[in-house]
Amino acid sequence: MHVAHPELISRQSKQKKFYDQHAKPLPLLKKDDPIRMLHNGEWQRGVVSAESRSPRSFIVETDDGSVLRRNRRHIVKTHEPFKPLAGPDLDDTPASLTETVVPVSQNNEQFLANRLNSDKFVLVVDDSLNLLFVEMTI
Repeated sequence: MHVAHPELISRQSKQKKFYDQHAKPLPLLKKDDPIRMLHNGEWQRGVVSAESRSPRSFIVETDDGSVLRRNRRHIVKTHEPFKPLAGPDLDDTPASLTETVVPVSQNNEQFLANRLNSDKFVLVVDDSLNLLFVEMTI
């Protein structure tokens, strides 16, 4: 086993002393905290979705809907409200599209399978985790 030189230990101790003079712990982050994060050289607005498995990292959602993993050093907690960009207005939906809400259960497996294999339907999941089959009729 190699023993460090006393000068090295002294130098490291001195560096730690000066670093610790101005270092302070970052505020804790929890789910749904509004934040700003560094992304592509810009500070973008977002919200904490979850803590990542990686140390000091968080899963964050930007206001444009992107979901990213960011290290804590690139995240600043803010008090500004988080407002995701709105999706298309329901009144803008073309008349040729119709929706069918289908609760997921074992009783409707065949119905779901038939719809998924059709080129006329698009599967969408809404905010309440309902499956929506949007029928494309021309």
